[in-house]
Parts: sequence; structure tokens; C-alpha cells
Amino acid sequence: MNSQPRPNNGLVSGEGNPPFEFDINGNIVIDSSATKIEGIFEFANHYVTEWLLWHRSGSLDPGLCDIAALIVSAISCKFLPNYSLDHKIEWIEKVFLLEKLRETISVHVADYSESTLAVLRSLRPTIRHQVTMPGIDHCDELLQLALPVERVLVLGGDHRLVVDQNTQLNGYGCRPFPRPEAITFSSSTATSISKYAYDLVEKRRQQFILKAIESGTQTAVAGLAQEVREGICAQLGIGSNLAEVVITASGTDSFLIVQGLARLISDSPITTLIVGVEESGSGVKLALQERHFADDTALSDTVRKGQPISDGNSHKRQIDISVRDKSGNAIPTRILDAQVLDLVVMNVEAGSFVVVHAMNHSKLGYSGPSKKLLVELKRTFGSKVCIVVDACQMRLDREDIVEYLEYQMMVIITGSKFFTGPPFCGAILVPEHIVDTVRANGEKFDIGFNAYCAREDLPRRLRTILRGHSKNFNLGSLFRWVAAIAEMTRYYEIPPIIRGRTVSRFCERVEDILLEAPFIELHYQNSCRNIPLGIELGELSGRRMIFPFFLYHERGGARELCSEKQAHRIYTLLNQDCSNLFPYKNAREFRLLAQMCHIGQPVQVIHRSGVCTAVLRISVGARIFSESFSKTSGKVIDALIEDEFWQIGVVLGKIELLLAAYSKNEIEL
Repeated sequence: MNSQPRPNNGLVSGEGNPPFEFDINGNIVIDSSATKIEGIFEFANHYVTEWLLWHRSGSLDPGLCDIAALIVSAISCKFLPNYSLDHKIEWIEKVFLLEKLRETISVHVADYSESTLAVLRSLRPTIRHQVTMPGIDHCDELLQLALPVERVLVLGGDHRLVVDQNTQLNGYGCRPFPRPEAITFSSSTATSISKYAYDLVEKRRQQFILKAIESGTQTAVAGLAQEVREGICAQLGIGSNLAEVVITASGTDSFLIVQGLARLISDSPITTLIVGVEESGSGVKLALQERHFADDTALSDTVRKGQPISDGNSHKRQIDISVRDKSGNAIPTRILDAQVLDLVVMNVEAGSFVVVHAMNHSKLGYSGPSKKLLVELKRTFGSKVCIVVDACQMRLDREDIVEYLEYQMMVIITGSKFFTGPPFCGAILVPEHIVDTVRANGEKFDIGFNAYCAREDLPRRLRTILRGHSKNFNLGSLFRWVAAIAEMTRYYEIPPIIRGRTVSRFCERVEDILLEAPFIELHYQNSCRNIPLGIELGELSGRRMIFPFFLYHERGGARELCSEKQAHRIYTLLNQDCSNLFPYKNAREFRLLAQMCHIGQPVQVIHRSGVCTAVLRISVGARIFSESFSKTSGKVIDALIEDEFWQIGVVLGKIELLLAAYSKNEIEL
């Protein structure tokens, strides 16, 4: 697509020359005075690309294409970095004769004046074969889909996905478009989308738009949802008769929906055993109580955090089982297994239906109870026990997932942790036997679940559990899964032997690098090379892949442990350009301070000294390996892997500079 300036012969506004014009081949001519507008080239390219996409269907009036292109390009302005949002909005309002664009842009045809439509017509080529404008309702339905990728990827989440206009980052410290300038080891928290996945999602978005125009929105959504379900199963090796997939907005949403499902398969009072809730998501405990875990929901409902979602909480009992002792040390697996077994036996004998939430790789790398115990519980107690495996980090082998499902355990997964898909990308793998039981019992979710679960989130056989008029789909979660499946696919394209060997060596080397840093203390006892007795080591299963560490600084010649507040401040400074915060001695220090580094967000823990503080985390993600693998040679490129180790060195170098600046009173932490 070519963009060229054009001599100015009039005002760049709703009167006189249009700011740009384009032809049917996508060639753009920009008015010379409009070239002074920051972001005009990006705006024009967005506009023309989108117009041509909608026009490609051959069944839409060009006027509808005009409005769709305006909506998409105006929304895209909010995601263009390094430009003044106010300046862009004022320009768009002036040129296209709009009002209150900062607040919203309408997706209703009737809201656009004839003057605005005339400006839009002046931009495009003359169309010989006009098509009659569809009915208003159909137009408005289609315009709901007029969204750029960046906006689609933050739909159907809560406040944590909101992008800050100044930093272009969301609550997880990442953004819904590629961020190649940042060093990233944050897969235990969340990761900005890769260029590879972003391009694939954009291609799929275009296909989706054309399908919606051709066959209707609902048909297009149903096809996309089925594609996502099949993609998850294909990548994880899940057979068609083994499990159904429930798509969720996030891991926390998954816990809420799982607890609702557990209630539908038993009439007995429920006792829920939660292993390692302190090392799971911050809202998990509330979700498992079937309470709202935030003040807004994935489907845009305003709720009150902590309030019950349903009326059935009176017969529930919740027992938290910590995975660490009072000194912060991990409890050995055999002791945890014995504790869980005793609690299950006691509560089953008391007449409870026991739901066990097992942890498979927490945010600090802990797993428990053992798979051996979980299998024993199912064999012994059968339908009296429901086991849910928290595999949100997805640091386990496909064979383990399949085995869990074969033993009728539900598995909670995400595409946004190890596989580095966009944040808010959850799913529940529900064994077919549980699906059959839910259908046979004929019970339904309380109406409050409609704020979290759309019809297309559920496989067809489970949609009867929704009450009333639920929303039909969550477009954002579907497209986030498109990106995640793309990352899963290219990871699993690496031959298994090469994957296993490379992951093992990489994790060992990361640990060695961290051990050499004098200002770091690792927060775990067992190294990568010393696997505890009873732990089955696989490609991913049982492997240390999250490396939490304490930080130390010097004050008055004394070495002191960084506080939780200081750890949070270091985390924030790491993820931004700090070159203007305090003096630097040389070019190396300038480069380190300017480099943005995104690592795992701080987690509150107890230090062995008894002090409550927080650890930061270097996390190993699938993208490290998939982007280092050459399909042509069939090998992992050593130089690319070495570059990853160099990047870890940069992260540590910046941390060291920040700690030194604090010791010299040059910055506050």
C-alpha cells in the first residue's frame, strides 16, 4: 500500500480537500497539510486497509464500509504509541465532524450525520456498482465487529486488561500488540503478543469479518468457537471422546465456573479443599466461594467484589491447605499427600461431596499433591470426590493432561502463561463422564453466572445449564485463544527430543546465572539438577521453570533484604525507560537503564528469616524455544539461545544499577 503527499488546495477539515484519498488498489494520496498531523500515515493506512476489507465481500453498500473504516481507524489511534491522544482526537473530530470522540465512537449508522458521511465519501474511489444498504439492524450488528486487533484482544476481560494511554501497558505490564523492544521473561504473569501471533490473529480477524458479512455474526462466531475448541484439543492430544472444552476469559473465571459445575454433579453438601491457594491467582479464593472476585466481570457487568454470585453457598465448606510452612519452606510432597488424604477421608465419611483443587506448578513453581495420590483418591472414592487440577501455568506434559482426564479429573488450563498467548486466555477441560452427569442431573447455573459465561463459551452439550438470556459470545477470549493456539502449534512443531533437551539445559543455565548474582537469593531449596525423590521429570512436568528470587541492597555498608514495596518498585522500574531518572556513568549504564525488561510480577512470601516481603521471577516461556528453532535445519540455533542468556544478564544488570542508585540515595524505592 503506497502513501504519497499531495499539494494542499484547501482546508484539511470537513470543508475543502479531504485529508487523503485512495483508489481501489489501496494507493493513498495524503494532502500536504495533513502530513503535519502526527499519526496521519498510520490513520490513513488503517482506514484504507479496513475499507478494502469490508468492500471485498462485494455485498455491502460503500457507505457501510466508510463507517466501519472510520470506527476501526479511530479506535486504532488509541493504540498508536508516541503520539498525543488529545491531538489525534481533536483532528479526527474536526475532519469528520464528530463530537465526544474521546468518550466513544458510535457503532450505529443512524448516529452519523449526512455531513460526516459526505466527508467519508470524498475519501474513496467512485464505485460503479452500488449495493443497497442493508437494514439498520443488520448494519449495526456488523458494525459491532468493526474493531482493530488491539481492541479485540482486550474485549471480554475485566479492568486488568485496560491499557494505560501513557504507557500503553495494561495491568499485567504488557500490551495487546507486539513489544519487540522489551526483554521478556514474564510468562508466569503475562506476555505481550508476539509479531507472529499478532499477524495470524489479524488474518483470522479479516476472515471472520468476511464470514460475518456473508453468513451472519452468529454463524461466524460459532465457527470460530469450534475452531478454538478443536485447536486446543489437537495441540494437547485430547481425543474426541475424552473431554469437552469450556472457554473462559481467564484462569480465575475458570475456577468460578468449575465450582459451579461441581455443584451440578452432586446433591450432597460440598467441602472444597484448596491446595496452594496462596500461590494461585489473587481472586481464586473468592471465585471458589462463588463470589465476585472483582467489581467488573468478563462480560462487562458491574458487580460488587466479594458478594455471592449464587444463593447456594450455605452448604459449602472451604479448607485452605498451605504448601509452605511458617518459615516459607515448601512442604514435602509426602507430607502434603498425607494431609490431603486425611482431609478427604474425614469429609467423605461425614457425608460431604469433596472437591479437591490440586496445584500443578504454582506461580512460584510448586506442585502438589502428587498425581499418584490424585489417582488413588479417584480409584478409592469414585463419584464422592471431584478433583480439579490447576494447570494454569501449563508447565506439564500433554501425557499428564490426558491421564488426568482419563481419571475423570477436570483440568484448568491457560494459553497465556507458558505458551505466552495474550493475557485472559482460559479454558476448562471437562471429562465426558462429568458432562454426561451434569446433563443427566438436569440442574442449571444460577443466573449470576451469566455475567461470566456466554453461550458459545460452552460446548453444545453443556449450554442447557445456562439460565435466561445469556450473552451469545465473548469475542475477545476467542481471538486470544487464536493467538495462544498459534504459539502452542509452533512450540510443538519442534521435535520432542529437541524440545526436552533444550528446555532442560536452558533451565539449568538460568539457575546458574542467577546463582552468580551477589544481590539475589533464590526462593527454593531444590535446584534444577537435584530432583526430589518421587517427582517424575518430563519435558515440562516436574521441572523448575519459574525462578523466584529475593533482592538485597546495601545501606550504610550493611546488606539488607528488600521489602515488598521495594520489590514492587524495582519491578515497575524494570519495565520502563529509566535513563532520565538519575545520572549514569557511561554508555553501558545508559543502555541498561533505557532497556525495558518485563519479568514475573512480585509475589508476597515469607523469607527464611521470618520477614514478610516479595520475590521477583524470571520465567521460562515457550516462545524462547519456538523463536530459536529453525524449521529449515531442524535444529535450535545456539546463537539465538545464547542471546536469551545475554538478555537475562541485561535484566540483572539493570536491577543491580537500580539497587546501587538506591544505596546512593539517587532514587527512592
